[in-house]
Amino acid sequence: MTEVKIRPAKGSDIAFIYSTWLNSYRNDSSIGLSVRKSVFFDNYQLILDQLMDSSETIIACQPDEENVVYGFMTFDPKTIHYAFVKEAFRRLGIAKSLFQYAFTENLDRISITHKTKYAQFLCTKFNYNPFQLYLKGE
Repeated sequence: MTEVKIRPAKGSDIAFIYSTWLNSYRNDSSIGLSVRKSVFFDNYQLILDQLMDSSETIIACQPDEENVVYGFMTFDPKTIHYAFVKEAFRRLGIAKSLFQYAFTENLDRISITHKTKYAQFLCTKFNYNPFQLYLKGE
C-alpha cells in the first residue's frame, strides 16, 4: 500500500477533478459512449457543477507534497458519486484509503451513482443506483 494523505479538495484541484471525471466517464461508461461527444461534455458538466456544490470531495495526494495528486472521491454520507485514481497509481490501495476516510460505518447501505468499466467491482460491492443523484437528502 502506498503512503497517502487524504485532504479536502481545494480550488486548485477543481480543474483536475472536472477534467478527469468528464473524460473518464465519457470514455468508460455506457452513458458517455451513447451520446455525441459535444452533447456529453456540454450537458454533463452541469451535473458535475451541482454535485461539486452539494457533495464533499476529498483528494488522495503525496503526504509531503499535497500538489502531487493521486486521485479523488466525491461523495455524500450514503453515496459515492465518483472515485478516480490516476492509472499509474491504481492497485496500490489509494481508492481503498479514500473509501476508508469517507465511510467508517454502514458500508452495506452505500449507493454508487456512476458506473464505469473500472468501477464494475464497486457496483457488485455497493448498491448501484444512478437515481440517487436526484434523491438528495434521502
